[in-house]
Amino acid sequence: MIVNNITINIEKELEEKWLIWMKEQIIPQILNSSAIKSHSSLKLLNEIEGQGATYSFQFHYPSLAEYESSEPSPAAFLYNLHYRLYKDRFVLFETLLEQL
Repeated sequence: MIVNNITINIEKELEEKWLIWMKEQIIPQILNSSAIKSHSSLKLLNEIEGQGATYSFQFHYPSLAEYESSEPSPAAFLYNLHYRLYKDRFVLFETLLEQL
């Protein structure tokens, strides 16, 4: 199984509305548009004070081929959307993992 881990740090003042938006609108959109088998949404608990809120969204694919065939990738979709709406108020990075 392939895990596409997308970590997003968002300014604390945006967190509450942003998280509702992600859970109710954006994550369902991603799940409906690709070969994702399952997903997890996680919050980082050991944050540095004043550094925003950090969340990890993990999308599980049956194989690397199925991940590579998903267009656009969840990370590209999320980055483009966040850049348009939040410009310099977020940080996003992607990690691709293989479950052992």
